[in-house]
Amino acid sequence: MEQGKKKLRLPDRIDTLKSLLEELDGMSRTLYEEETLKKQEDFSRAQVELAARQEDLSRRQVLLTILFGVFGAFQAMEYLEPKLGFLPALAVTLAIFTLIGLSYKLYIRGKLHLFRRKKGG
Repeated sequence: MEQGKKKLRLPDRIDTLKSLLEELDGMSRTLYEEETLKKQEDFSRAQVELAARQEDLSRRQVLLTILFGVFGAFQAMEYLEPKLGFLPALAVTLAIFTLIGLSYKLYIRGKLHLFRRKKGG
């Protein structure tokens, strides 16, 4: 049986098959690692896009809050004018505008750096 193996050169073929299997194993591991890394990068990219959309939503919320505050000031003027007169109603409306402006400058403008997008990425 040993002579038959030597005649058919089975030990050489076995060594060749072993080396080919080891090479195939290395290639499959590399491919698996690349695919895993690619999935992780895609997941990270999706998280960044989601965060950007949430920042856009937050910025819209801030701007809509300011806009509704302005409309609320006009509503206050319309409501107060018949009861207090034009000048006191105007004073209250201007006070509301001042509060909106101060809150924008003190709080919202300080937070707007969160909404700015970074360049190049």
